[in-house]
Amino acid sequence: MTRQRAGSIVAALAAVGFIATAALHSTGYNSVTRLAMQSPTEFHALVPALWLAFAFDLTVVGLIVGVVALRPSTTGRLILAIAAACPISAAGLQLWFLGFIPPTGILLGVGGLTLVAAGVLPRGIPGSRATSG
Repeated sequence: MTRQRAGSIVAALAAVGFIATAALHSTGYNSVTRLAMQSPTEFHALVPALWLAFAFDLTVVGLIVGVVALRPSTTGRLILAIAAACPISAAGLQLWFLGFIPPTGILLGVGGLTLVAAGVLPRGIPGSRATSG
């Protein structure tokens, strides 16, 4: 197996991780909406919207990672490293404000897997200008 193929497989797993995490996150929507109704009026619509926005964010980043997995390019490593910042920064915020909770581990796992994919993908794609001499 080539390094490019291995990197693409790891990136595809990371993409699935992003999308699965988004799906899991969205299952909490009804609970969050009920809790928001017990808070000040300003939060009734804001909290559920932010909850869904995070799920959409994870989905979009997962789709971007999926494109890199299917169509690796010379910038794929950089794109994956930037994509990893999404779940890792969210995990950092959870640690800061809530302490370690199980979703923190999931986010760190998805971010770490994305960084591994960035490290495994070759610097240049065979046949591209970046690898030819």
